[in-house]
Amino acid sequence: MEWELFDSRWREVLAKYGITDLHMRDYESAWGEYKGWDRPRRIELLSALIDTFEESAAPPSTGLVGFWSALPLHDYELA
Repeated sequence: MEWELFDSRWREVLAKYGITDLHMRDYESAWGEYKGWDRPRRIELLSALIDTFEESAAPPSTGLVGFWSALPLHDYELA
């Protein structure tokens, strides 16, 4: 049930900004759904999503945790 609440809130933020998903590659390059967005608007979106995540991850809630991964661009291009 908690996941559904988080998902609902997350999608509300996306809808408020007129987008369907968060794709950081497109976000950072102002491409795709973010085409024409200036940096302040992109930061505002990300801040709203971070707030949603933090509210949902706070105990005793979903127990969501953040993660990230990275690899050298050269290796990515070879794959």
